[in-house]
Amino acid sequence: MTIKVNDKIGSLLILSHIGYVTLWERKFKTFKCKCDCGNIVELSAYVIRTKKHCGHNDKRTLKNKTFKEKVELLQKNNISDLSKRNTSGYTGISWSTSNDKWRAYVDLNNKRYSVGSFDIVEEAYEAREKKKQELTRKNSNNLSKANISGYVGVSWVSSVNQWRAYLYFKRKHLVVGDFDSVEEAYEAREKKKQELLEYTDSDIDKNRYSDYVNKKRVKRNQKQLDEAYKKTKKGMLTPIERTNKKIGSRYVWIYKCDCGNIIKRTKSQIVNSISCGCYQKKVAAKKLSENSKKNLVVGTNIARQRSNNLSKVNTSGYPGVSWFSSANKWRAYLNFQYKQIYIGLFDSAEEAYQAREKKKQELLEYIENEIERENI
Repeated sequence: MTIKVNDKIGSLLILSHIGYVTLWERKFKTFKCKCDCGNIVELSAYVIRTKKHCGHNDKRTLKNKTFKEKVELLQKNNISDLSKRNTSGYTGISWSTSNDKWRAYVDLNNKRYSVGSFDIVEEAYEAREKKKQELTRKNSNNLSKANISGYVGVSWVSSVNQWRAYLYFKRKHLVVGDFDSVEEAYEAREKKKQELLEYTDSDIDKNRYSDYVNKKRVKRNQKQLDEAYKKTKKGMLTPIERTNKKIGSRYVWIYKCDCGNIIKRTKSQIVNSISCGCYQKKVAAKKLSENSKKNLVVGTNIARQRSNNLSKVNTSGYPGVSWFSSANKWRAYLNFQYKQIYIGLFDSAEEAYQAREKKKQELLEYIENEIERENI
């Protein structure tokens, strides 16, 4: 939009062209203008296009109001604080230059909700307050995402084409009734809710002492059970303290093992346990040492050498015989003193196994000779 002398833009009458001004690395023309309020000001073309008024002594701004007038306006509208850029005197109301109207919005839970645009600032403020009340009510009632009524406890029933009001009371679903409008359904629900609250208040007064005594009794019994459990011992485990942590519905206990280790388990987890795991390790080490003393001679396990057990991946049917694909023959080998002894390649698995057995017999004879020497 080009601006010329004697043009009327908004409230401004262009009197004359003065010069240029640089804004944001761009040059804008500056004009001498006269506002409808009577002020004569010098404005850039950018300000004339966007603001369309002088901004001085205007009803839309608080700039020329005295401190006393500003305080009176804030007290009138129950506003404790306004931003420095606020020109309306109302929270959540700002001037929109795009359509020359007052824009109302509500900020709630880190979200901005637009209310609409209005010609008068008071109308914008009233609409904003109404919208704010609706949003705060929905937020306080914790409506579900599937709620389409905007009221808690009110839903649409398509079979009867009416709004149904309901309540949850003492773990039961109570239907209040069906109504033509959602407001009627919500009012009936609130009335029923108040009646139930008055009824329950009298019951609470009667049973408050008995409930208190029962809770104390349960707590006292639980403490007695915990103290009695601390005096028991499960194998090598001694219970020390019950924690507040739960696994499912069972509390986690702290146990101390005779070896000094501290573990955390539930009562059900140590039903079949007698230690923190140290006892099982000792038993396994003992069995291994006894087996080694009986069968380990000259660094060789005799029982393993004599066994002919096949591994799961064996394809030949003979221990120590495998297929050598690069030579298309059967390879015979023997494990002796942590080393694999290569015997040779054969056309058939039977030949390879016979050669392995021959070599194995030689090694066993060598071991027997070593045993005789040790006994001498």
